[in-house]
Amino acid sequence: MIEIIQQRLNDYQALNPLAEEQALKEILQEVTLYGLWRADFFKITAFQGETSLRILHQLPRFSEDLDFILKTEIADFSWGRYLRSLRETISEFGFEVDIGDKGKMDRQIQQAVLKDNSLASQLNISFSSSERRPALKIKLEIDINPLANSGFSWSYPNWQFEG
Repeated sequence: MIEIIQQRLNDYQALNPLAEEQALKEILQEVTLYGLWRADFFKITAFQGETSLRILHQLPRFSEDLDFILKTEIADFSWGRYLRSLRETISEFGFEVDIGDKGKMDRQIQQAVLKDNSLASQLNISFSSSERRPALKIKLEIDINPLANSGFSWSYPNWQFEG
């Protein structure tokens, strides 16, 4: 599956190491969303925030965070089962991530963090050979206390892969 990641990276046509790094973070976000979808995460949540505007509506935004909100309140929400499934999916794509649940039970926003140090060395990119090998980091945040009468709409990314 590393070929799919390389193809997605080539599609960005990044002209410098910073653009390559941002493209890889965006690709990791896409894989993360796919992994969460496979874990049935979106049966109980909605994707929101700046990254959703970029991915779903092609607006020129970038954020390292993936923000979600529960569709209905779940007092004992835990990232646990979703992170286990997410790790499996991400590893299928060649990422070796550290995933940590940063949630605290007394907070309205539950957090988790993904970090990858391996992908840059597996791809044909300029910054992988430099001294500065960035760790790709994605923060997941979920609001576990949705507002009453919140509205949701559905939209799907238009990702296309040649293969």
